[in-house]
Amino acid sequence: MTRARATARARPVRGTWAGAPGVLLLEMVLALALFVALGLAIVNLLGQASGSLAALRQAAYAADLARSALARIEAGIASPESLNGPVVPWEAEAGGSAESAHASGAGWELRIGTEPTEFPGLTLVTVTAVRSGRPGSAGGSLVRLSQLVRLGAREPEGLVGVGP
Repeated sequence: MTRARATARARPVRGTWAGAPGVLLLEMVLALALFVALGLAIVNLLGQASGSLAALRQAAYAADLARSALARIEAGIASPESLNGPVVPWEAEAGGSAESAHASGAGWELRIGTEPTEFPGLTLVTVTAVRSGRPGSAGGSLVRLSQLVRLGAREPEGLVGVGP
């Protein structure tokens, strides 16, 4: 009688999925579909992260260009009129090759505006870095910086702070 009980326990019960043919195949198909769906979701997230990273790099580069232009204007190295327009890559300024110059700053433009202010001797300089020159992409204003700057003649460095 113990043998009959053992075989009764091992047999599948009618009315359940445990003994139906094709259940294992159905489970495998569902598991594979879930795995593919999760894989596609991860690939989509990686694509979005890559796009966000590229936009962040462009915004950081635009901020660097705008800050550099403001620093050059403030130091008296360049005038707002000379920096207004397409960006001249620094390799080209230093006599570098055309290929390296094209790779580092091509497609960027600085729009520099000046306004008089109520403060004597100070001018409001606004620098806008714009991505341009890419076919099929909308060039938009990425960074706009404004700062009060003393334009024009500067005192010689040796005389600054020297009193009678």
